[in-house]
Amino acid sequence: MKDQYELDGLLFAVAWDDLDRQFAFFDQIDSKRFLHARAPTWDIAAQPETRSQALELLEKDPDPAHRYVLSTEEFDAFLAGSWKPRQWSFRLSELVAGLLRGGPPRRNPAEGFEPGQVVLIDQIRQLAKEHSWPIAVVYVPSREELLGSAKETNIGKCKKFSEMLGATFFDGREAFRGLSNQQIKNDWFPIDAHWNRGGSDQFAGFMAAQIQGWLAVSPERRANPSTRTGE
Repeated sequence: MKDQYELDGLLFAVAWDDLDRQFAFFDQIDSKRFLHARAPTWDIAAQPETRSQALELLEKDPDPAHRYVLSTEEFDAFLAGSWKPRQWSFRLSELVAGLLRGGPPRRNPAEGFEPGQVVLIDQIRQLAKEHSWPIAVVYVPSREELLGSAKETNIGKCKKFSEMLGATFFDGREAFRGLSNQQIKNDWFPIDAHWNRGGSDQFAGFMAAQIQGWLAVSPERRANPSTRTGE
């Protein structure tokens, strides 16, 4: 770790296609310019190390001049329907508008791991071993999955990721067990894929108890798969 943080352990929260997303770069100087790009490879050694190197990727953004970061007032006005962008778009509105239209199908997560991903996973496991850090992986479900309307889930790949790390696995779906469909809907923003304060609190309450128990387990017992939960 570059800054030598004193860590109790490593916890990975994995939702949908998180494990398939390569490294992202952002650059924003003011509200008139917002650049975004993804790295072309999983190889850490090949990633940009300076802003000028990163700009070579960022400048390939297909439409950088038409992306703005809005004030709270502008964003609230957009959500209320009293204001709409005309000659430009902003990043959140692209996602929200897509959801309102039904949007294109979400990219399905890949079934396996690419060689570059496997290298990174091995490096994480080795780093944790050197520092005696326990590792845990928690699966973050989608609203559609909890409502039973999602055609596919990504829990299988998440479990595989956990196994490759030698980690404790937590099934985040358990945080919402026993809730009605309406209660689950109330825990998410109606026009966004993220949960709201209610959903966040529901999940946090579940995870707080899980983390306390996880860190209290001895390293010897933690290494035994029988101590893992949610499998």
